[in-house]
Amino acid sequence: MDVEQGVTFEGGKIVMSFDGITTNAIVYELNTVLANARIEKIYVPNKSEIILSLHTQERTNIKLLISIDANN
Repeated sequence: MDVEQGVTFEGGKIVMSFDGITTNAIVYELNTVLANARIEKIYVPNKSEIILSLHTQERTNIKLLISIDANN
């Protein structure tokens, strides 16, 4: 298995560096999927997570998990 630069394995998990290229890819994907989406509900399951329930113009329901937990 080839391992790309910036990717390491810790305890069986893949850990990737979070650099400008990664940030740009995430922003592009979120802009593509969530363009003009509306927030229907906001859930706060614990102190380190927020879940946004979104509704797109294409009538698709999406849940976006935002976590500050380093283990996720």
